[in-house]
Amino acid sequence: MTLESYTCDLCILQKRETIKDRLAVPFYMEIMILMAWSIWTIRNDWMFKGIDPTVQQCKRKFISEFSTLLHRARPTMVPNMKVWMQSL
Repeated sequence: MTLESYTCDLCILQKRETIKDRLAVPFYMEIMILMAWSIWTIRNDWMFKGIDPTVQQCKRKFISEFSTLLHRARPTMVPNMKVWMQSL
C-alpha cells in the first residue's frame, strides 16, 4: 500500500464520517447506499435511454427506494425513518 492510497482511504473515511455526523440518524448508511444507487440508475437512464438526468429525478428515485426500504426495516426504526423522509 502506498502512502497516496492510504491518504485517499483516510479521506474517504473522513468524508463518510462527515456525512454520518451531518445526517445524525442511525440509518445513515442506508441513506448513503440508496443515494448512490439512485445516482447510478439515473446515470444509466442517461447512458442507455437518453433521458437527461435531473436532481428532481434523482430525488424521486431516492424517495421511491427509501419507501421500499421501510418495508424491510426494523419496526422500531420505521417511525424515525418516515419522519426523516418527510423532511426531504
